[in-house]
Amino acid sequence: TNMSSGEYGVKSISELGTFEYRVFFTDKDGKLISPLHDIPTWVDKEKGIARMVVEIPKGTHPKLEIAVGDALNPIKQDTKKGQLRKIHDPYPFNYGALPQTFEAADFVDTR
Repeated sequence: TNMSSGEYGVKSISELGTFEYRVFFTDKDGKLISPLHDIPTWVDKEKGIARMVVEIPKGTHPKLEIAVGDALNPIKQDTKKGQLRKIHDPYPFNYGALPQTFEAADFVDTR
C-alpha cells in the first residue's frame, strides 16, 4: 500500500545515521502499529496484490531492518561490532518484507 493513500503512515524518531533512529508505523488514526502484526498481507488476494514494507529504499546506503525484537517492530539501522551498518553500493531496488509472513520462533513444523 502506498503510504500516501492515508491507510498507513510513519513516524520517525531521531535522525537517520544515529543509533536512536526509528521509523514507527501508524494506522489511519495515527495510532502506532506493528508492520509485522497489524498490516494485512493482502491488498487483493484474488488478484495477487500484496503489501510490502520497504526496509531499505532503492538508492540508499544505510542497512535498515525491521526490529523484530523491539515493541511495535520499528525500522532501525542495523549495527555490527558497535557501528551503524552501511552498504557500499546503493541498493538497486526497494528491499523489504511482506507483512504477516515472519517466522514464528516457537513454531514447530510437524511435517
